[in-house]
Amino acid sequence: MENYLLFGAIGLFIIFVLLVLIFKLAAGEDCYSKMNNLHKKIFLIYILGAFGYAFYLGELNQFPIISFVVGSFIFLSLHYVYLFSLVGISKKSISINILVNIKELSTDGVNTSVKKLSEFMSSKENGLDYIRENRLKQMELLNWAEVKESQYHLTPKGRLFNRMGNTVLKIWNLKRL
Repeated sequence: MENYLLFGAIGLFIIFVLLVLIFKLAAGEDCYSKMNNLHKKIFLIYILGAFGYAFYLGELNQFPIISFVVGSFIFLSLHYVYLFSLVGISKKSISINILVNIKELSTDGVNTSVKKLSEFMSSKENGLDYIRENRLKQMELLNWAEVKESQYHLTPKGRLFNRMGNTVLKIWNLKRL
């Protein structure tokens, strides 16, 4: 049972990644929502499978809760700590985008002038305004904020994630810029 709980979490996460790749869920405007929804569904399969398997074995009264918690932690962490962060950094990081721009603007793949980079990033589709608008749209898609009468309002979900972020920063004795 313990092996099922631990290896099942890893196996179901691999299935999750394969489904994301097959159906190209990481692409598109609402990629985070699509990936999160699929992840929740597969996590539900993990939970139902764990208790169903324990029932099948007749071990429901001796359910290994610690192994279940560890398996759940593995499944959730692989997505939210590793995959989600890696995709987010690769796609949304301003610093990574600047590095890509430098490479694309250079003739040797390494160097470009400050002037050329500044002009490129000042254009509508490459600049900080575009990045800001993209992030605000993503916050709406994730249901973290909504626009009402030309004002952004944090949703309860947005306030929760803000508090969580503030807690993490406080634990590490960091402040927002």
